[in-house]
Amino acid sequence: MDEPGNHLVSRLGGDRRLTFEQLRVFVTVASDGGFGKAGELLHRSQSAISQNLQRLEDILGYRLVIRRQGHIDGLTQEGQRFLGYARDILARMEDAVQAICRPGLRGRVRLGVTEDFAVAELHGVVSRCLDRNPDLQIEITSTLSNRITEQLDSQQLDIAIFKRIVQADAPDHDCRILRSDPLHWLYHRRVAIDHFESVPLVGFPDGCIYREAALRALDAAGRPWFFAYTSASYHNVRGAIAAGLGVGFLPQPPLKNAPPTLTADEGFPPLPEIQLAICQRATDEVTAQVASYIINGYRPTP
Repeated sequence: MDEPGNHLVSRLGGDRRLTFEQLRVFVTVASDGGFGKAGELLHRSQSAISQNLQRLEDILGYRLVIRRQGHIDGLTQEGQRFLGYARDILARMEDAVQAICRPGLRGRVRLGVTEDFAVAELHGVVSRCLDRNPDLQIEITSTLSNRITEQLDSQQLDIAIFKRIVQADAPDHDCRILRSDPLHWLYHRRVAIDHFESVPLVGFPDGCIYREAALRALDAAGRPWFFAYTSASYHNVRGAIAAGLGVGFLPQPPLKNAPPTLTADEGFPPLPEIQLAICQRATDEVTAQVASYIINGYRPTP
């Protein structure tokens, strides 16, 4: 039996109904990477989480998540496409509930965002939140991930969106993961690492999480390096890589006409995945609701 608020959102014929509960389960599993964590967040048993997700997949006729040995190992292409729509439906549902049941948000929220975050997506989420809460002030600061976490620790920020290395020790905050991306070595042509006496690098200034991951990998492999080009501009870094000024390291998957990736076949050490995380420092209700707006409204680019 559906719980209160778990109403019909779509009928696909017969009794195949999509429910808000199923959408919440899918979004939470996709965001937090497993049945156990999703069960804790939604206060449901792992079997209930699994059954809801299985029912949703049966209704849609597609697998949404990749399962390996009982664990979630990412989303299928159909899951990636469906995730954005599911988040949008839940966000609009939350908007409707808040509009009727809660007074408008008032106060100030300080939001820190890593510089290479997809700001267009964030702007849309924040704009919708402000439209519904005209007495709310959101102050956004954009800088490098390490500086974002420093400001979060020093209580200069209420909410932070930043990137971190998956295998590194997590900061001592309660974070939600918005997405994960593999980091790639990029160069204007395919070349073995032994071609370089010292690997010329193209990247962002000190404090960039990509830079930290790349240097850690090269140092562990015993490969000397130097920075041939440094810029805070993503566009400039990509241009320098394409021009052959040095080897870059970026999380985006290869695009059409993009520089080729360098892998273990060329002798380059493996790079970790990079997570986009959101952390809430302040514990007041206004900050919690703004964080919820962002989590439910963010639609990562596949």
